[in-house]
Amino acid sequence: MLVDFLLAFWQRDSEYDRSKKLDGRTLSNAYLSKTRFYIESLVKTHEPLKNVRLSQVTPRILDKWRTAVGYSDASRKGINHAINGIRACLRWAFVKGYIASDPTASFKYIAYKPEEKGALSLSEMGKVEALEWQDIRQKASIVLGFSCGLRRGEIRALRWRHVDLDGHILTISENFTDDDGMKEPKAGSSRLVPIFGAVLEILKELKRTNPYGGEGVDFVLPNIERDKPLASITIKRGFERIMDAIGIGKDARAKRKLSFHSMRHSFVTRAREAGLSDFVVSALSGHKTASMVNHYSHQTLTAVETARGSLETAFRQKN
Repeated sequence: MLVDFLLAFWQRDSEYDRSKKLDGRTLSNAYLSKTRFYIESLVKTHEPLKNVRLSQVTPRILDKWRTAVGYSDASRKGINHAINGIRACLRWAFVKGYIASDPTASFKYIAYKPEEKGALSLSEMGKVEALEWQDIRQKASIVLGFSCGLRRGEIRALRWRHVDLDGHILTISENFTDDDGMKEPKAGSSRLVPIFGAVLEILKELKRTNPYGGEGVDFVLPNIERDKPLASITIKRGFERIMDAIGIGKDARAKRKLSFHSMRHSFVTRAREAGLSDFVVSALSGHKTASMVNHYSHQTLTAVETARGSLETAFRQKN
């Protein structure tokens, strides 16, 4: 049955997963689990796909399923995730000869407009930077988010070998998640990021106070165990408490859609206000395609230096 083929396709160590590894693109456990979840909840439960064989799938059958789930109360984001999982599987099955034709040519996503993410204002960023906080790691995680555009996993993975305090540059080449451990950044978005102002001073303080000496292999945000990154929950709780401390309580955060991930959105917002091009903003924050990575790498140092000056000027306005 199609459902069984889909679930097997999105399992760890499936033929598809092994081929992706050979291509240097390992699928995360979280992505595999989420895809199987939406197949179970949307494909396995809705006609006509729940009872169809792989060889029986046609464009019309896919369209009928899309209409059925599209008018259900399922989230459009979840539906589109399922559509992506079905398309990838069926296109692969066609290429590998499991089916005679590709039925996905007209199989489109459901129209979906993501909710706008919240962002901190310049003055709120200034309050965070000026805040006296017992756990400097928690404060540093927030400042690295809104000053450098780092993801939580990139912050957790950051080691001192990635930090050039004299050159004022971070090298973002690793990402840590509890499901997959250490891996490359999302979508292969390794990059150089400028550091300046408050984030530079916080990094210097973290280096000075690192309990393990701040060697190259040591994490910038140290844990009780030297070889383990800071726990995700420590960052989450720190974010909530620091937001409370600067006057943005739980209800206000919900209304403004502020989460830790909003710190990246804050960086993007401020970078655009600083006059940086969409290309440079995307490159610095890791929102980029492989072609963008290649183009950016040829002008990295010049781009980083220019970006640093623009960002430093813009962020200075909060004081």
